[in-house]
Amino acid sequence: MRTVNLALVLVLTLASAAATPPAPAAAAGTAVGAALPAPTGPHPVGTVAVHLIDDSRPDPLEPSRPVRELMVQLWYPASRPTGPVAAFMPHEAAGEVATASQLAPELMRTVRTAGHEGAPIRRRHRGHPVVLYSPGLGNPRAFGTTVVQDLASRGFVVVAIDHTFDAYVVQFPGGRLEHTVQPDRFLAQRTRVADVGFVLAELARINAGHIVAGFDGQLDLTRTGMFGHSAGGSTAANAILAGQPIKSGLNLDGSVLPPASDAGALTCRPFLQLGGAYHTRALDPTWATYWANLRGWRRELHVDDAGHSDFSDLGVLLDQFGVDRHLYGHFGAIEPARALAIQQAYVWAFFAQTLSNARQPLLDRPSAAFPEVTFEGLNVAASPTL
Repeated sequence: MRTVNLALVLVLTLASAAATPPAPAAAAGTAVGAALPAPTGPHPVGTVAVHLIDDSRPDPLEPSRPVRELMVQLWYPASRPTGPVAAFMPHEAAGEVATASQLAPELMRTVRTAGHEGAPIRRRHRGHPVVLYSPGLGNPRAFGTTVVQDLASRGFVVVAIDHTFDAYVVQFPGGRLEHTVQPDRFLAQRTRVADVGFVLAELARINAGHIVAGFDGQLDLTRTGMFGHSAGGSTAANAILAGQPIKSGLNLDGSVLPPASDAGALTCRPFLQLGGAYHTRALDPTWATYWANLRGWRRELHVDDAGHSDFSDLGVLLDQFGVDRHLYGHFGAIEPARALAIQQAYVWAFFAQTLSNARQPLLDRPSAAFPEVTFEGLNVAASPTL
């Protein structure tokens, strides 16, 4: 059995946020059948996992591999909820993550999402706006599923990326597993930005009727956004700076790595910084320099009592598994389900405004509906109507 456990998966993420490591893993829980918070949108959700091969480059993180392979997962509004409900993680990968974390394998394997595998996409004349999701350093794509599937239920096609040899484990067709090499975070960041460019090119092929059946003409790639947790948020910032066709970006509690955080690296696209207690311009110098670089619409919001790991699905699952979540990551005093409800609301509002041109008052001022969310640098009163 591999010795890297789930706590270390989160340590890899926390390293990019300069947070303190969690305590050792707890004993296995016993509850089975944990559930993620339900999507809030009007549409049923479909999902499909896709194996992509970039034969234009050897793998930067594992040079012995002559090509770079990725697994991505498309989440989208479905015309009807047909097909089996998708698992939170592929079977073998889920069991390995659980076992290495001193949890019973069935705990992770029995978690189900709101997505229906292979359900037909809800067809739209001009196609759907597209949002990319990149997880924290060392984390699998699954850890952002609550917000990802929520966006899909509200009419977005969301593409969650597993960054191979960065993520703790990635499962490929046939059950092949590839594990993290615990890469240097700067090399990992450059690799992620290249991954994003490759995925965008493959999405254009999918939209033209290749790779995945049924998506022809359904991806409006002129309206593409990106968000991510921790290193994934930094990836969004750097992908935009690299000139990739991403219209807007959102960072969930991540330090911003260079070059995006270098002084004078100007960015004109809308960008939202949404963080917890340890990511503010006062405490994280990379937030301050990146804020100064932003020349488009910008906001910095904070979620009171939220820790770094509260910006992932892990807290709600660990609570249901019957283990102490504080032993597995940096969680705050906020209830995990509440932290995710806040993210569902604000992530959707941001992309609805920046990709669908639907102005969202929630982004203009504090809301009485979400008193935990504070606006940095805006001298405005809360509105009870939001």
